[in-house]
Amino acid sequence: MTEKLTKEECVKALNGLYFSDGTDDRDDECYNVLMELINEHFDNLPLKFEELEEDKWYWHNKKKEWIKIMSKDLCVPSQYPIIETIHEYMNFEQNCLYRKQVE
Repeated sequence: MTEKLTKEECVKALNGLYFSDGTDDRDDECYNVLMELINEHFDNLPLKFEELEEDKWYWHNKKKEWIKIMSKDLCVPSQYPIIETIHEYMNFEQNCLYRKQVE
């Protein structure tokens, strides 16, 4: 298998396993955990400024590297919100920071 599975394929496989035997002897907690893992894996939307947390690492997709947000509430007059990373101050850009690496 060389191609990556899509979210839809993973959900279909999970549902196929879960509902295939036709019994009520299912573990809903396990199903919910696996569904949450599938969603977490595939739902890596770009973060909004409000979602960023200080002292956390985020994937910077334009720089193709991980950055750590040191501060995001800087009192510097600017048209764009400014964040402080370990290495620099930078303007926050929409559709640039993610919780997980973007491939």
